[in-house]
Amino acid sequence: MTALWHEQQMMIMEGDLELGDFIININNTVKELMNPELSQGIVSAAQNFADNKPIGKCFCCSSEMKLTPKVYACQNEGCGFKIWHKISEKELTDNQMQLLMNAGRTKVIKGFKSKAGKSFEAALVIDKEQKRVTFEFAARKA
Repeated sequence: MTALWHEQQMMIMEGDLELGDFIININNTVKELMNPELSQGIVSAAQNFADNKPIGKCFCCSSEMKLTPKVYACQNEGCGFKIWHKISEKELTDNQMQLLMNAGRTKVIKGFKSKAGKSFEAALVIDKEQKRVTFEFAARKA
């Protein structure tokens, strides 16, 4: 955000942007950030992390799962199971995460990216033996 503002300040100096438009843009950005409905999800997630509250049971060992900045992590040191918030460039929604933790699998999710940069879709499935999340691809049509 500050990089964008710096770029806009340079545009003002070059005469490509009016100062008044810049100030209106900043005010609108601040209003959006302060919107309670918009920020409620962020506040809720931050509160859960700060409180270190359990957010569900581990699908592998039934111990408590807790939210960390990058993963949902099992609190049983002997288990070590974790689910990354972002898998193959796709940020999982709270609903997808809950479904994965409770049922051990999700429905097909679109928007994953391969290492080669190609988009793909797959369901996520917990492999209890390997204690990891794997992809389940739909059968290819013949």
